[in-house]
Amino acid sequence: MAARALARKPWRLSSSVIVLAPRGAVTPPSSDDPLPHQRAQSQPRADYKICFVKREAKASFMPDQMVFPGGAVDPADTPTAARFRPAGMVGGAATANCADGPDEAVIRVCACREAFEEAGVPIVTPAPRRGPWLDACREWRRKVHDDASEFPQFCSTMQVEPAIDDLHYWCSFVTPDSEHKRLKKGGFDARFYVWCASEGAAVTGLTPDDSETVQLVWFDPHDALDAVASGEISMAPPQWFIVRELALNCPSLAGVATYASSAARSLQRDYPIKPHPIAATDAEATALLNRNPAAKAPTDEAATPVFALAYPGDEQHPEFPGPRGFKHRMLMAGRLGAGMRAYELEVDDFTGVLPLPTPTAPWYALAKI
Repeated sequence: MAARALARKPWRLSSSVIVLAPRGAVTPPSSDDPLPHQRAQSQPRADYKICFVKREAKASFMPDQMVFPGGAVDPADTPTAARFRPAGMVGGAATANCADGPDEAVIRVCACREAFEEAGVPIVTPAPRRGPWLDACREWRRKVHDDASEFPQFCSTMQVEPAIDDLHYWCSFVTPDSEHKRLKKGGFDARFYVWCASEGAAVTGLTPDDSETVQLVWFDPHDALDAVASGEISMAPPQWFIVRELALNCPSLAGVATYASSAARSLQRDYPIKPHPIAATDAEATALLNRNPAAKAPTDEAATPVFALAYPGDEQHPEFPGPRGFKHRMLMAGRLGAGMRAYELEVDDFTGVLPLPTPTAPWYALAKI
């Protein structure tokens, strides 16, 4: 996309929170839960669950998808950050990927506000306990949803402040060019943070906002992947990518924060992930469908399209290419907008390969906040 076009329609900053809570801290599935595999799993594979909200069907971005609570940075987040963190982020909290260092506190305030607004998650300090928090916050959630500038007043009333230092930066996803062009206001540079709730945190009985989100569920990371594979839920590639990494590397909640900042994550953490569509090879398509027979169309295998998205480090990624022959790509079976039937990630060992070359020309532009 040309530099002039980038300036005319910039990407918008947003933030989402991957809320993790001890298994015993969240409400177990009810008898009418539409996700029966959760009850069938007798031996937990992780000692925590992840909070998901389902976006409403008429949403222009990711309709009907299970996502993490989050949303776009609001102009009101800037004065809120100035009020609670006038010096900005101090002590190395920003990471290599957060190019807009002065805005890091604003982005994190947005994360706390959106988590509260969409799911009632209390990312504040001092941490509230179970009980009176939910009753006191119902009306405030509505107010904050209607006007983001109400968030600091809510904090003052409840005698808390946004716990931005408790957020652990995970990664960022930049909306691909094609989707960016389709969206009237443009796409997003979505920053993802992990927040680990304590055993006594006020996360029991959380509900969606019944506006932008219509369902709230808690998943073991492995159960979430199983639910996507079985077709019980739909999940966009960024969420699947993040949940997969948690499932493979973080069986215990106690180790998540350390893992988030570890050197082993530099590929996915330190390079903005702007997916680039590429053609899947015949071998990749055949192997994906053979490993995921449920992904095949009922009558005609050819009716199930298989395509790929190159991520930073892949030899075909235009902004952050890796060496020839290296792969870092998402393979997908299904139709966009109709729910993907299968996901798989191909990623080589990048030990000794990083850092990747830096783009020599502008490749996306951010809107001012």
